[in-house]
Amino acid sequence: MRTGPDFGSSSVRYLKKPRVALLAGEGTSSNRVGEVWHYFDRQINYPITLLDTGYFDEVNLDNYDVLILPSAIDGDKLNDERLQEVREWIVSGGKLIALKDANNMLVDKEGFNIKWKEDEENSEDKVSPNTKLDRYGEQQREYITGSNSGSVFEISMDTSHPLAFGYEDSYFSLKLDADAYSYLDEGWNVGVAKEDAHMSGFVGYKAEEELENTLTFGVQNIGQGSVVYMVDNPLFRAFWYNGKLLFGNAVFMVGQ
Repeated sequence: MRTGPDFGSSSVRYLKKPRVALLAGEGTSSNRVGEVWHYFDRQINYPITLLDTGYFDEVNLDNYDVLILPSAIDGDKLNDERLQEVREWIVSGGKLIALKDANNMLVDKEGFNIKWKEDEENSEDKVSPNTKLDRYGEQQREYITGSNSGSVFEISMDTSHPLAFGYEDSYFSLKLDADAYSYLDEGWNVGVAKEDAHMSGFVGYKAEEELENTLTFGVQNIGQGSVVYMVDNPLFRAFWYNGKLLFGNAVFMVGQ
């Protein structure tokens, strides 16, 4: 680089080496766990501890700085009482990273700011009576209007936030579903899908509309710690190369 501070100058500082844990085992997605493990073990050669859901209730979280939830987890494996203990750990300085549908688990949970996007146009009082006359043979066509099996969206990034370090104003993200979350009321909306964000790949027109003006990557400060919401998976099958820096920022940069 021809611009910016030189290495070794007073503008360069050391980063704290975080102790990272990944929740794994029964009730988690083996594919998602494998993607995260592969990133640490095979790509950046960084130590990570896999915590099995079978004994997670007994784990002392103070032994770790970062906890990664790779997917949605069965309620009996991560109940509300244990989730409250995780929140207390965050308050004392821990960092929670929620990937993909792990964010679903945090909706409406005490202390977590992530919410579903409200869809006023689909409220019951605005449903046309003609919808009751839909033809049986049109059900598949109707279903795909609200589905997204894999498409690329241009995400607007707040490059002043550490999570977006090294990125330009836009990041092209792979979306694999139509999960739509509102902007964070309290926190930093680091990456968002605005209007006309869909770039390529098939997505139903209802899903495309639903995904407009929604959260993709966000950070919420809770006490001395933080939660990183990653609605899209930047490590999907280890081939979405532009997402690896984003995930590394979540682990090593946020909260430093």
